[in-house]
Amino acid sequence: MATVDITPSPRRKPLKVNYGDEQFLLSTRVPLELINAQDSIPRPKVMAGSQKDAYQQQVGIAVIAAFVENVIPEDFRAVLDLNDVAQVFEAWSEASGWGKSPSSDRSGGATKLSSSSNYDEAD
Repeated sequence: MATVDITPSPRRKPLKVNYGDEQFLLSTRVPLELINAQDSIPRPKVMAGSQKDAYQQQVGIAVIAAFVENVIPEDFRAVLDLNDVAQVFEAWSEASGWGKSPSSDRSGGATKLSSSSNYDEAD
């Protein structure tokens, strides 16, 4: 019988998000649902021009929806304005390593949303 020894990835600390007068902790574990959401959108036969743009937009929407549903705690979802989701997602992506290749520091297909972010990692 074959045996394999696996060293778990280092545990990332939760992300502390100060939102208004409240503070929320987000797990930095990447849920499988984000990967499934990304893979659920069929790729166009020709990845160019408007087809490529539409595909990338659909993937972005699917990933953000999965992020809100699977990463944002219910009490945070109750007060989080959808206009602020991009900022929270960007901070979480950086803290969780979402979209980064394990062998490099480049972003490998990460869903990028533009906004500035001010956050602290939990101690």
